[in-house]
Amino acid sequence: MSDYAILPSEMQAREFDAKLLTACVLAERGCRSIVGARHEIHNRIARLPARIYLAKDVAPPSRRILDVIAAMGLHIAFLDEEALIFPSEAGYLSRRVDPQSVAKIARIYSWGPRSTELMRLLPNAETRPLVETGNPRIDLLRPELRAFHQRDVDSIRAAHGPFFLFNSNFGSVNPASEAKSRRPEVVRSQHPDIGARLERRRQIYRAFLDLLPSVCRAFPHHKLIIRPHPAEAPTAWAQVADKHANCEVVTSGQSIPWSLAAIATLHSGCSTGFEAFVMGKVPISYRGVATAKDDGLSPDFFSEILDRVDAVIDALKARCTGDAPRPTAAQTEALARYVTALDGPLAAERLAAELLDFPPPARALALAPKLKAEMRALEKRIRGRNPQHKASRQANAHRYPGVSPEGIARKLADLRTALGRFDAVRATHLGGQVFRIHPA
Repeated sequence: MSDYAILPSEMQAREFDAKLLTACVLAERGCRSIVGARHEIHNRIARLPARIYLAKDVAPPSRRILDVIAAMGLHIAFLDEEALIFPSEAGYLSRRVDPQSVAKIARIYSWGPRSTELMRLLPNAETRPLVETGNPRIDLLRPELRAFHQRDVDSIRAAHGPFFLFNSNFGSVNPASEAKSRRPEVVRSQHPDIGARLERRRQIYRAFLDLLPSVCRAFPHHKLIIRPHPAEAPTAWAQVADKHANCEVVTSGQSIPWSLAAIATLHSGCSTGFEAFVMGKVPISYRGVATAKDDGLSPDFFSEILDRVDAVIDALKARCTGDAPRPTAAQTEALARYVTALDGPLAAERLAAELLDFPPPARALALAPKLKAEMRALEKRIRGRNPQHKASRQANAHRYPGVSPEGIARKLADLRTALGRFDAVRATHLGGQVFRIHPA
């Protein structure tokens, strides 16, 4: 038994449960893992014995920490949390790929065939293994994992009664960070094509601000739950909720139980709409005005796409009576391009098998990079005192509200109930939002 993998989560609601599932599979095979908040793990990376680090991106902001981790002798594997939904290959490569960061990667993993095609475009991708493991986030949508969410589903329904769910995804035009509030104007001036997409997102954002009050008025005996993306400012949505007694903004908890508990899900270009589709619910994508036919390259393709307020109201009424549309043949066929491991071995098992294949790390020259890691952590703590900084304490808490040791214990119990395994897996709290998952 050895300390093995570091599996950090940046967005708790998006990533943590999947990383915990992967850690449980590793522990079942005799290996220990570190899970928890990415920023806290980075701040103590020099003191965490491990063989491998699973990176969530190779974007320019990650260059420094990946340099440090590689210099410490750890192997770096890469599974991009945002390579499921992307507007274009060119846009992805220009915004999310730093060649110097890619150079530190030992192996590349992908969500499915479409993601694999994208990963092949990374600089020098042909020089390292590229494996289509799938993402354990999709495991959590599979029927055999539904019992894992049932405790939360029951709690949500008891608290809110019948409700519609709106998952907002407008961080590009309604950012939580003040430092990013100027980005749309900068991008528009430097990249006209991306600027046009941002302007389109702004139009849809405003259309939702007009739509939601109509939904509240049309369904006085139903609740409307608004869940802003962790990267998005909730202020505008709170202003809508303040004017309607049957509307509430919720920022806590995982997204999947909310989708399972809701009568219907509203979104526009949000991966949670895709998740709802995988779980057998066709969501509603609202665009506000008519647009070109979807090409199957966004979550909207897996939705009922509507452009008028009255059409949305009618669609919600139909779902209240159980008259929801069924997935089309084109949607079902496209799904296989997006994700691997919808059946058969879990993506967590496929990923764990890959991670177990790494050799022990070389640590002979680790002292200097460890000192650099500690210096970086000190700088981050100092900058975190500035509430305007993108890595401020407030911003980190927004992305990762935290889970208690008792919460981890409940999650492990729910995984055992759902899968009938992991009886010998335990969690040890290492402080803050960092946990070791290990065999008993």
